[in-house]
Amino acid sequence: GWFFSQLLVIGEVAWRYNVFSALMGSIAVALVAASVQRLTKHTFASIIAALALAGSYFFASQSVISEVYALNGALIALLFYAAIRWKLDRQWGWLAAMALGIGLIPNSHLSSIYLLPGLLVFLWPRHTKVLLRQYPKQLLGLVLLFILGFSCALYLPWRARQFPQPAPGPGGTLLYQPGDWGHPATLQSWWNHATAKQYRSLLWNNRNEKIGNVQFTIPTFTQPLSHAFIQMRDWAGNVVLQYLWLILFALLGAV
Repeated sequence: GWFFSQLLVIGEVAWRYNVFSALMGSIAVALVAASVQRLTKHTFASIIAALALAGSYFFASQSVISEVYALNGALIALLFYAAIRWKLDRQWGWLAAMALGIGLIPNSHLSSIYLLPGLLVFLWPRHTKVLLRQYPKQLLGLVLLFILGFSCALYLPWRARQFPQPAPGPGGTLLYQPGDWGHPATLQSWWNHATAKQYRSLLWNNRNEKIGNVQFTIPTFTQPLSHAFIQMRDWAGNVVLQYLWLILFALLGAV
């Protein structure tokens, strides 16, 4: 994004970052179209798939602002496309692209790690021992590419040290400088930031229970399970509403 803001010489810097997001969103749409084209060999299907993503209200809304989601969408689409190309063509270059992308994607949005088990199942070779014996150099290269992609995270502690220490605000809450959320200047604060520990309180509460003379800390969900079902219902309703114009195509595809 920074390089893009320097190369593009029109508009304000904030607007240039918005354009960068739009470019990443466009790349994601193009890669989805290419993936469906490869899988189905039908141009019409690839066009509809691209329109389904581009016409999604939530995806489009994130592709016109300076946020991480459009970039994350482009990386996810790249992983899918590279996985499909490897499965069909068996060219090591696509595995190399995947290794680099898997290293990069946690730096964009940590929730992307939930894609990795499915990709692993999709790509897992039938003859693993043969692969390890015949291609040790290629496999080592994949590991190094993954490390190279993830090494972007090493920028955080270096940059955080340029900011002052966070100051306590009202109620003792720490106030961070803009662009220095979590102040990951130390190994522990960097690890907390990289693993999104700050979000853990939204999922877990620690409840203290005393049995005899022994104190136990028991993790419990912050909200009841019924709330998860309500959220899933609302999410399903949102999906139906934003894709309402595609229902005709979905019915056609089912036929």
